[in-house]
Amino acid sequence: METEAKEVRSANLYFLKRSLITILILAVVIGVFFVFAALKAESRFALRNAKNALFAIEAVGIEHRGNGTPIFTEYSRDGFVEGVLKEVKKLSGSDGEIRILDYDAETNTVNKMSYREKKFLVTYNRSRTKNWKLELIVEIENL
Repeated sequence: METEAKEVRSANLYFLKRSLITILILAVVIGVFFVFAALKAESRFALRNAKNALFAIEAVGIEHRGNGTPIFTEYSRDGFVEGVLKEVKKLSGSDGEIRILDYDAETNTVNKMSYREKKFLVTYNRSRTKNWKLELIVEIENL
């Protein structure tokens, strides 16, 4: 009788250990899924904001071209003439860091630009077949 009770307890303990391990593995898998789903949503949001910024740059460029004033300069950090970045951000609704890397004033087209928002860097290159490139930036601190 006592050996039967020990066997039942041993079987119950085995079942309990196995159930806990299964629940733990399942929780990790679900957690990883939610992290990747959140990253995917954030990346789509960053890409959409970068495209909005490109359209805003071109729209502001048309307006400035009509006024006879440039929007691009090689001498500023972001590539914009003073005051233009504020117009672009207002029109696009983008909060990220926008930089024009190459601009054709004659055709009012952006050839290269970058957009950084939170942990994503979006680059645009008109000359590539796939114009948009989205990268996740991982910052390593205090090493």
